[in-house]
Amino acid sequence: QILTTQFNAEQQFVSADISNYIPYPEPSCYAAGGFYFFQATSTQTNNLSQFQWGYRLQGSTTNTFVSSTSYIADFIFPQAGIYEVFVRPVTPCGLGNESTKIVAVSNECM
Repeated sequence: QILTTQFNAEQQFVSADISNYIPYPEPSCYAAGGFYFFQATSTQTNNLSQFQWGYRLQGSTTNTFVSSTSYIADFIFPQAGIYEVFVRPVTPCGLGNESTKIVAVSNECM
């Protein structure tokens, strides 16, 4: 007797999306040292609930990870610059595709 197991090999290619900023609306200016929340949605149909969050300065390969694994993550950007905020879904097959949002962080926010 041969037992077979089916699994969805495409799970690892699922993508997440940084859908919006909380509280709404998104700020017109992000301040260095300010405290910001981002929320993710997922294209996964079975209620994916774990995510990997982080950011990096645009053009850099050095990632800074944020401790949240839920739909919502909070960020404090340490200095002015152009950042790529990223989120990836965590699936049983590993990490899914990265979604990024470009955020311009300034020292002159009011």
